[in-house]
Amino acid sequence: MAHVLVIGGGVAGAATALLAARQGHTAELFERDTRAPGTALDRDFFGWRRPTVPQAAQPHALLGAARTVLRDELPDVYAEMLRLGARERHELDWFDVRPPELPGDEGLVMLQARRIVLESALATALRAEPGVVVRYGEPVTGLTTAGTSRTSRTSRTARRFRSSRSFRSRRLRSRTRPPGSTSRE
Repeated sequence: MAHVLVIGGGVAGAATALLAARQGHTAELFERDTRAPGTALDRDFFGWRRPTVPQAAQPHALLGAARTVLRDELPDVYAEMLRLGARERHELDWFDVRPPELPGDEGLVMLQARRIVLESALATALRAEPGVVVRYGEPVTGLTTAGTSRTSRTSRTARRFRSSRSFRSRRLRSRTRPPGSTSRE
């Protein structure tokens, strides 16, 4: 199996690392923020200054398809979100007079919560997942890859994720191997 490097510990990065680990890979997640979402939801929601996450204060809703994927693929995250206060709402409940249900309408249930509820549920699952290492306070300032085959297209350096704070930075090195190679140099 692969060792997956994930840059950014937001919702997408955390879910990627978690899903990769649950598929049998190991994952290492790099997040520039020094704080992890915790269980003090109100403190985190009202007091955590997050200039790179302006949508953190906005309500979040996972529509039916996303809720189904979450419920099926990450049931512990789904249950933790509900425990932390997320609410389900059927999309037909918005009507004053609810229309009759059609086949497939049972999946029209959205999951509503503050972003911090989803982030906290993912962080809880990541802490419990043995195949994941999360590195808070370690921004990635560059990415260097080296290919060993002619088909490799990953021989460039990207300068991204710069932070104005004085975090310890890390340069990730990854080697691409030719198809069929099992060597782990």
